[in-house]
Amino acid sequence: YAQWVYFVLVFVGLLILRYKRPNMRRPFRAPLIIPIIQTILSLVMVLSPFFEKSVDSDDYFPNLAMKYG
Repeated sequence: YAQWVYFVLVFVGLLILRYKRPNMRRPFRAPLIIPIIQTILSLVMVLSPFFEKSVDSDDYFPNLAMKYG
């Protein structure tokens, strides 16, 4: 979990630097879409446990529950 929090911080920092210092010399310049997608995916991974819905297994496998349950 902590790793995903750090990923979010790194990618947000990269986006901030790209915005505030666009002409800064960098050894490698990633295409802008990659940090944007990674930021969104990392935020989903960090925030998803807080919005997890409790689901009964019968909702996913109703036929198995009737057959074996």
